[in-house]
Amino acid sequence: MCKDVCVIIPSYNNKEHLSKSLGSILRQKNIRQEVIITDDGSSGDTSEWLNHIAQRYDYIRIIEYNKSNIANARNLAIEKSNCKFIAFLDAGDTWYDNKLANQLQFMKTHPNCILTFTNYQNVDTHYQPIIDCFSYFSEFSKVCNFVNNEYITLNSPLNILLKNNIIGTSSVMVKREKLMKSGFDPSLKSASDWDCWLRLAMQGNFCFSHEITTDHLTPKNSNLKFQDKHLAALDEIITRIRAHPDVQPLTVKHAKASLNESRADHHRQLGHKFHALKHALQAVLLYPHKRNIKHFFHDIKQLMYI
Repeated sequence: MCKDVCVIIPSYNNKEHLSKSLGSILRQKNIRQEVIITDDGSSGDTSEWLNHIAQRYDYIRIIEYNKSNIANARNLAIEKSNCKFIAFLDAGDTWYDNKLANQLQFMKTHPNCILTFTNYQNVDTHYQPIIDCFSYFSEFSKVCNFVNNEYITLNSPLNILLKNNIIGTSSVMVKREKLMKSGFDPSLKSASDWDCWLRLAMQGNFCFSHEITTDHLTPKNSNLKFQDKHLAALDEIITRIRAHPDVQPLTVKHAKASLNESRADHHRQLGHKFHALKHALQAVLLYPHKRNIKHFFHDIKQLMYI
């Protein structure tokens, strides 16, 4: 029997994080769900634990795939699901109670909406709060009129999302039929989720809620080699989307500023102070937002100690 929503979780040898994520799924109320875990060859305790979970809960399925990327894993799970709606939950992220039920109710009563998302809380490895997404991207909050925690339509989603990816993947619920048409691009080494949201924004309405429904686990130390691939993917996505007739010139400048901000942060982690300052300056010149200006003066201060 078809469930209300399919929850897709990519996995690879992360039993501890998976258990937290699955725990938050099991706490969801008033929802009929199926869970598909795409496992990229987990071994040892994780593999045994996944088999045990699948035997215990008949609505949890494990789909194995071999050394592919996360885009292919998500596409495979979407194809295997027969639910009308898809939700994503990355291993380590957790949902608040009733996240799915509230989101599903809105989407069922608003058929013109193809995707919903919510605010989310960034948390550290001890699950202590850092900052929520909408507060970090304060410029997004300024252009949107929030009405309590109700879902509202995101105006000009392509321009809003190209400026900054304010959509947390684990906060999303989307119509499966739309994902079947676009899906995630496996040619991208990173940021295939952002690319997917941008292409879906060309197909229909997005709605969002200011309510925080998700804790997003922020790794303490990110892989610097992976960051190079991530930055290259961001640049490629901006190049692809900027030619769309609905994209405004100011949006492209803002997107490039965000990219330079990310490059500056990457060089800060590497200890490349001059390169960090160069990209921070480019970000300020393209979009003089207070966050960019703050980082720029921080980089100047750091150079004074060389």
